[in-house]
Amino acid sequence: MLNGSFVYASRVVSLSSCEAELHSMTSCLCDGIYLKRCTQFVMNCQVEHYLLVDSSSARQIAMRLGPGKLKHVAGRILWIQQTVSEGSVHLAQVSIAWNLSDLGT
Repeated sequence: MLNGSFVYASRVVSLSSCEAELHSMTSCLCDGIYLKRCTQFVMNCQVEHYLLVDSSSARQIAMRLGPGKLKHVAGRILWIQQTVSEGSVHLAQVSIAWNLSDLGT
């Protein structure tokens, strides 16, 4: 979302809901960093980057550091953890009623 307008969404197919959320978080975060930098360049201003997630399990994995007791963890999950811990992106919970990515599901 940019100033209340829908900008971009991605699509992911996975076996578990937590895994699907983590994959979509990675994809969205990559695209969001690109859009943030483009917007900052064009508008010459600071842009706050929020990653909105409705899955509490995926949010908890992204907020901690290291794989913990997870098995078969992809490197992309560790990258999300590093990015969130640096503070360059704000990870926030979004209610299901306001989650645009769940439209049509």
